Formats: sequence, structure tokens, C-alpha cells
Amino acid sequence: RIVLLLQQEVINRLLAEQAQRKYSSLSVEFFLRASVMQQLFIVPALAFNPPPRRTKTGVVAIEFAEEAPVDELEARVLRHTLQAAFRDKGKTLGDTIWKSRGLKGLLPDIRDVCDSDYNWLLKRPSELSVGRWLHITRALSAMVEADALPEGDEYEEEEMIEEDEDEEEEQQGKEKSA
Repeated sequence: RIVLLLQQEVINRLLAEQAQRKYSSLSVEFFLRASVMQQLFIVPALAFNPPPRRTKTGVVAIEFAEEAPVDELEARVLRHTLQAAFRDKGKTLGDTIWKSRGLKGLLPDIRDVCDSDYNWLLKRPSELSVGRWLHITRALSAMVEADALPEGDEYEEEEMIEEDEDEEEEQQGKEKSA
């Protein structure tokens, strides 16, 4: 458990829920990793010397979940996806996430994914719940893993075909000599 003294603006972003104006990548990341997150109280300006004129301050308590709901690859995919999506909140995911260099590095075919007809690609980032973000992350991570697998399988398959051809040539050579 951590207790933090933060500007009220940051606390509002942390605690923002889906469809609220302050809902951001920070909100999604913290809701995924925290089991409990609540504002304890607002600190009056008179508690500081000199007192701030415009900045409001509050105290927030965060209890983190025992286990992160995402593995290392999913965490990278989530971060890149959230950053790209929330960079331009007014656009749909299909219009924004393909521009992420980080996602392109993990999933070179991200442009093709964005041109497909997945329902979530038609949504704006603020329209997606934390659970839906987790679902999207897992779907993209599975594509990253699947994209990495065929190369090995194709290589093994090509190797097996070459071995079969070599064996056939040997058999034909033996038959000719006999």
C-alpha cells in the first residue's frame, strides 16, 4: 500500500472512470494494477508555506494487486496501445494505434490489423472499459506471439522438405547404381 500527496489534477486522472473527460492511459494502467484506489482527503492550501494560489492538493491511497494482470509482453503492448490511443482521444483506435512505433516493432502487421473489422477498432479510447483494454491487449499480444511463431514453423517445414528431397535423391542414386 502506498499513500501519496499529489496535485488534485493527477488524482482526478488516476480515479477517472470510462467516459469521463479525465479518463486517460494513467487511469487504465492504475485500475489494472491496483486492487483499491481512493482519495483520502484534500489538503488545504494553508498547510503549505507559502500557500499555492491555484493548485489544489490531495492524498490518495493505492493498494496494488498481488499479481499484475498482464505478463511482460502484454504490459509492453498495453503501454504502446494506450499511449497511441490516448494521444488523440477524438479518433478511433483503428485510426491511431497503427501509428505507434512501439507496436509496429512488436507487430509489423499492425496496419493490417487496423484495417480489419474488429469492433473495438471503431471505438474511441474513452469508450473502452478497463476490462475491454485488457481484452484488446491480450488479443494484440496473441497476434504478436503468433506472428513470431510461423517463422520458426516455416523454417522447420522447409528444412524437412529439403531433407525429404535429399533422401529421394539418395534413393534414386542407389537405384541407378543397382
